[in-house]
Amino acid sequence: MIFSLIGPPASGKTTNSILLGERLKIPVIHIGDLLRQKLSSPSRSSENIKSIMKKGGLVSSSLIKRLIFSWIRKNDIENGFIFDGFPRRFKDVNLLHNEILPKIDICSLPFVGVFNLDISLREAVKRVSIRSRVKGERVDDKLDITKKRYDIYIKNIEKIKNFYSSSLRWFSIPGEREVSDIQKTLESLIGEQKKFRESQIILILGAAGSGKDTQAQMLSSFGYDIFSSGEAFRKEIAKKTKLGKLIKEKYINKGKLVPDIYHKDVIYKQIAEILDKGKKIVLTGVVRTLKQAKILDEYLAHRGDVVKNVILLDVPRKMLIERLSLRMVCPKCGFNYNLKYLPPKKPGICDRDGTKLVRREDETREAVNVRLKEQFYDVIKPILSYYKNTKRLHIVDGRFTPDKVFKLVRKALEI
Repeated sequence: MIFSLIGPPASGKTTNSILLGERLKIPVIHIGDLLRQKLSSPSRSSENIKSIMKKGGLVSSSLIKRLIFSWIRKNDIENGFIFDGFPRRFKDVNLLHNEILPKIDICSLPFVGVFNLDISLREAVKRVSIRSRVKGERVDDKLDITKKRYDIYIKNIEKIKNFYSSSLRWFSIPGEREVSDIQKTLESLIGEQKKFRESQIILILGAAGSGKDTQAQMLSSFGYDIFSSGEAFRKEIAKKTKLGKLIKEKYINKGKLVPDIYHKDVIYKQIAEILDKGKKIVLTGVVRTLKQAKILDEYLAHRGDVVKNVILLDVPRKMLIERLSLRMVCPKCGFNYNLKYLPPKKPGICDRDGTKLVRREDETREAVNVRLKEQFYDVIKPILSYYKNTKRLHIVDGRFTPDKVFKLVRKALEI
């Protein structure tokens, strides 16, 4: 996991980040220390940094970016890391989510949040004064500079708070307490957030007829919202937008897959809306190609979200064909029924909206064979390799009844 500890001068960011790093066994990137280290090598750049810090100002985002990537290259971040004193302004937030998180080559590390240590100006001045007497005065520890740094913090913190509050990643911690009490609060919050963020998104893969929709429905009993690409496009079409009309006429009505170019404005936008409400989500039909798998990871990385668990429902081709020959679908809500394993309560009628069920034209035995080949077997291998290499793939035997398969799914997810 990745998270940030921020706060005004002398709020205890460094002390608490070091203690957390030791307990969690993850490294800490101390932005202030990296800047002070830069001062030890005389150069035009270091003189510029010194001048800015002496005035209590903030150095450029481009320099911060270089320092962060240099630190990342030198440290083991497989299990995550802690930002000490970053982000400090909204420019840093954009830097973090648009240029840093998407480029960290670890797809299973969520950004769990920003933890702000809140102290008063009076307390900040008092602590800086004590620190200067004990450890010696730093270049940015003078009284007037401390006040200016506090003012800059106050000026920038509201935008940062609003941004992270919108995705439920902002936590303000009273910082004028004993370090041991602050540590207990931080450990509890961080632990809860880590557990939630790592379980928030589940991706289910499988061929047509493997039971993706059925297993997603069963996961909803554990608080997961169900999201399918087909449903997302149907919602956009129902809104009667220009984009929805284009997708319907050019692709859906012709039985074609909707191109990736439209996924961001439809699929990812709707996924973000669900996640920003603090809900958990199970995705089906969202990833059909390796390119889509990578695009999804990149999009989520911008937000600090991850797909930690990927389930493949593994069913033999012969059984898939048999299942699809027994499948009926609701033309209104898109839910799939199986006349043998998941029949509707009233024959031929959708349980959800009372619509008459239909059999899809592309589910004759011949059409099913072609569809399975083109939309699953020809494309699935690189997708599975991608998720396997990033240690997120769980292969579940999908030959059994829905209840038995669900037990295997729960075991894989540890829920």
